Amino acid sequence: MIKSTAKKIFSSAIAFAMSISLSVVAVGAGALGITALSVTSVGMTAANAAPVNVTSNGWTLTVPDLNFTTSSWKFVLTPNSPNFLDDFDSVTLKLKDSKGKEIGSAFDYASMAKDPKLDFTMYVSASDFSKVETTSSFTATVEIKRGYGSKQTNLNLTFSVPTTSFPKRPTAFTDYIKFSTDLTKQELPFPKDCAPYEFKYSISDPFSELSQVDFKLNDSAGKTLESDYATSRDPEIQKSEFNVCAYDLKDSVGPYTLVTILNFNDSTGKSDLSTITKLPSNNFPKRPTAFADYITMKTDFAVTEIPYPKSCTPFEYQYSVNDPYDEISSLDFSLLDGSGKSLASDFDFVSETATQTGSISLCDFTIAKAVGPFTLKATIKFSSSTGKPSLESVIPVKIENPAVKHLTALNAQGVVCAKGSTYSVAKTDKCPSGAKAVNFSEPTELQWNTLTRSPAQVKGKNFIIFGCVAQFDANTGGSKFRAYASRTPSASWLSGVNSMFTGNAKSLLKLKEDDAFIAKVNVTGAISYSTIGNKTSVPAFTVRDFVKIGSC
Repeated sequence: MIKSTAKKIFSSAIAFAMSISLSVVAVGAGALGITALSVTSVGMTAANAAPVNVTSNGWTLTVPDLNFTTSSWKFVLTPNSPNFLDDFDSVTLKLKDSKGKEIGSAFDYASMAKDPKLDFTMYVSASDFSKVETTSSFTATVEIKRGYGSKQTNLNLTFSVPTTSFPKRPTAFTDYIKFSTDLTKQELPFPKDCAPYEFKYSISDPFSELSQVDFKLNDSAGKTLESDYATSRDPEIQKSEFNVCAYDLKDSVGPYTLVTILNFNDSTGKSDLSTITKLPSNNFPKRPTAFADYITMKTDFAVTEIPYPKSCTPFEYQYSVNDPYDEISSLDFSLLDGSGKSLASDFDFVSETATQTGSISLCDFTIAKAVGPFTLKATIKFSSSTGKPSLESVIPVKIENPAVKHLTALNAQGVVCAKGSTYSVAKTDKCPSGAKAVNFSEPTELQWNTLTRSPAQVKGKNFIIFGCVAQFDANTGGSKFRAYASRTPSASWLSGVNSMFTGNAKSLLKLKEDDAFIAKVNVTGAISYSTIGNKTSVPAFTVRDFVKIGSC
């Protein structure tokens, strides 16, 4: 149950005045081209002066105090003799940060011959600077377009604008908020009725980046028992309070935490920052809280690899359960692929045995289509009377990858060497003198789709593929056979591509129908052969090396 709490109100008097947003665009940092510049002060040092005069090629730009005490900045452009402004000269001023991001722009034009100066007003708010680099000098660019009939040429100026008056920008969580209450020592009360829990803090948000700060009192299952929030940016000490009641706590499970979330305005593009602080609750009765308090996995999946199944094969694992309060109704286990799809599942009830055994039935046709990483998601479901949500743990698991195993066996036979039109397999990683090693790669999905539909387009490519022998008899001859080819070991070999393979007749005696193999092949294009009353065209391969990997 979440009860209403007192709301904090903005104490900043400038929140409304700074509500005018600027259009911010990114430009290349290489466009800045700074020329001869100088900085002079007006009655104070250049490091801290406001306004500050900066010059470029005989022109002076007066820079105001760059802070957020007002909603606008006024820049003044003054020509120094012999430079001057003609009547109807138009001038555009743009202000960028050190990374080339445009902060704002302003426009003015000369209303008389030799106009002594032009004023430029930029409207600002602190929140507009959430993505602006303020630690380095800004760059002001001035584009002067001469009026009609003027004998002067157009002019572009660049000024370096000091930014020493900007406040330091918060970055880390602790830069924005500091707790004056030691939350690690202040005990959370376990009241007979209701009792207050108060904590104090201060907030630093000079660039108006935060929309609000959320405080949540959570139990171990993530259930929010109490909440409060602050919107004030007052740097002085502030106070929040939870009204902790027994009916909130009696069915909850510790440890309890204070979750503090800094919510940023959408315009900043920043992700929320949060921290979780464990609160002492030594007066609470001890009970299991986190998943690991209830379930201990006895099977170490970090070192245990699930065997690749033949057809459908059960895989057993062990775990122990700690449920002294009889809260668990059932346990669910699900094997997930990398997309979160469930490949197999199991459920169980808590028994009195010290060790329980779970079993998941894995099928090769399911695993063959799945992509890792694989995880075992274990879920604890509680009795409805507890009011507790389920707890989950996701455990990384390893499933044997037959492709890797078979590729290792194939590569262990040696390297394929070519000398002219003659190919051989060197038992070492080095080809004999005069021969060159041939590189083979697994075809990409695009290459495989091309091969199966238009083999001639990938003719000459050297691939590593899998296959299942379909026909090997007197009709095909000793050096040729028909097989179903696949990019990966297939759970259903008939789903492979009907293909023709040619190789060394003596070597191919190791293969027979229904043998599965992995091979290094060269794509020779397409080949046609006669079937009953018809002809068919299929991809054709030359086998350079192969390993039998089982049956299909």
